[in-house]
Amino acid sequence: MKKVLKRSLLAVALMLSILVTSGQSSIVASAADTFRPATNLAFTSAYEFPSFSLKTGSAGYYRVLIECTGSSVKNKVLGITSSIQYTADTNFAFTSTDITYYYDYIGKYTMYAIGSPNKIPQSYKKIDDFKKDSSCTIVSESVDIKSRVPAPKNVQAKLVTKNNKKYYRVTWDKDGYSHGIAGTLYSNSVFNSEVTSVDIPAAEGTNKISVKTITDSHELRANSLPFSITLENGTEKEAPVTVEKKIVETKLPEVITVNGITYKLGADNTATVTAITGVKNATIDQITLDGVTYRVTSIAPSACEGNRKIKNLSIASSVEKIDSKAFFNCKKLKEIKIKANKELTIGDSAFKKINKKATIKISGVKGKAKKKLLKEIKK
Repeated sequence: MKKVLKRSLLAVALMLSILVTSGQSSIVASAADTFRPATNLAFTSAYEFPSFSLKTGSAGYYRVLIECTGSSVKNKVLGITSSIQYTADTNFAFTSTDITYYYDYIGKYTMYAIGSPNKIPQSYKKIDDFKKDSSCTIVSESVDIKSRVPAPKNVQAKLVTKNNKKYYRVTWDKDGYSHGIAGTLYSNSVFNSEVTSVDIPAAEGTNKISVKTITDSHELRANSLPFSITLENGTEKEAPVTVEKKIVETKLPEVITVNGITYKLGADNTATVTAITGVKNATIDQITLDGVTYRVTSIAPSACEGNRKIKNLSIASSVEKIDSKAFFNCKKLKEIKIKANKELTIGDSAFKKINKKATIKISGVKGKAKKKLLKEIKK
């Protein structure tokens, strides 16, 4: 009797086990089947920089993959986002300089939005990887790109020396577009439309540099064809131009004086004001030399000490340090405007013994940060 009872209990347990297991499978399958995919896929968004956008479906994890097929490429993956968790029905947009830098082809671009209730493995790199995962839902949107943005104009290069290191200074005309730059010792980079030059470290021997215009719309145009220059031992070897050019090495001065203000230039495109003489009004902001802009980040000790002419002073937000006695004993200095940043520090006696009726206006910071600067000014 006991053996029969045990067998009966075992049979019941097995049946329950099968029912529970089947129930779990049904729940998982049901979750995957009811996961709502993303909608509103677009090759544009509200961002100024070219970007992509979509609206999530169900709450879960999402990744976006951009692929291109053209005359010279087939199913080429330009880039893919990480697995990120989003709430349901959320609009989001993203930019990717990596994807945009390689937006080089005439052909069909496809944006895939992959969603899943589970975290999507980072190891998935191609669309087929996602298709093999039954938990993933995939939707797509495509555009046919048939034209390019204009190529960069008047691309020039010259060899310069800064702090005993050699660089190729590459310049181009401002045209309202962003530009992509690459070099032998310079990784692929994208610069906004305001930038018209870059210094690239010069490698020994042959240096290859390329400049291209970056698309302003993933929906309408591809990047321009690159303007390529090959340089060797300071001379240009070849370039796709009709006008012969020369690469001339010039010695970059480390110190330059403009309008009574002396600047010491740094290799990282920053500058220090070392002296201010002979001016009534001084604006400390930035200095441009040979098409390269240097941000002033500091004012040296005693840079303007004892100046008998300066009356008005304006300091830009790029300045991070005003050193000791920078404007000490400037008897006629009556109006000072400082557009501060959170890193700004002011050294001892920087503004001591200036005009007794002087007004100092600080903007850019508030609260404790502003009180701290006012306290430093009084030291």
